[in-house]
Amino acid sequence: MYIPLGGSRRGVARGHLNVWITMVTCGVWHGAAWTFVIWGALHAFYLSLERLTEWPKRLGSLPGGRHVATLIIFVLVMLGWVFFRAQSLDQALAILSIMFDPAQLNAGQAVRLIGWPLLALVGLMVLRQMYFHMGLDNVSLGRMQLQPILQPAVMAALVWACVFMRGPGTAFIYFQF
Repeated sequence: MYIPLGGSRRGVARGHLNVWITMVTCGVWHGAAWTFVIWGALHAFYLSLERLTEWPKRLGSLPGGRHVATLIIFVLVMLGWVFFRAQSLDQALAILSIMFDPAQLNAGQAVRLIGWPLLALVGLMVLRQMYFHMGLDNVSLGRMQLQPILQPAVMAALVWACVFMRGPGTAFIYFQF
């Protein structure tokens, strides 16, 4: 839809308008509810903000900034998915208020919910980043090199998390349409 509207070939303002038309239409295509419209509009806002400020590129030029930008984008997209999955606008706002209420934060409950393996995965990813950004790629532990062990361990943990840490229900989301 974006390309037939002219994409970004007709100037900056028209490019932003085309992004908004495309993303809001995608939201409406997924469902006739305000939650879907907001989901599409949030994504349009994110894309417009990125085009105007180029913040991921700027942040990515800093040491470790690319990973921080990836994390920020992940969080923003997950916030948008709250609207996509909520049954109503009131439910979406209630979920968001719980997510950002410090009184709701319970580290013990979070660890039980998420699980130690996922926490270990985060630790492995932090170690991996330290490994690459601190020049530890030539360091060995006795006879073992770090890289041949660390990358497969992270990948195995990711696969394990995807298979065993999924939420309840097995239905593919688009089966409901």
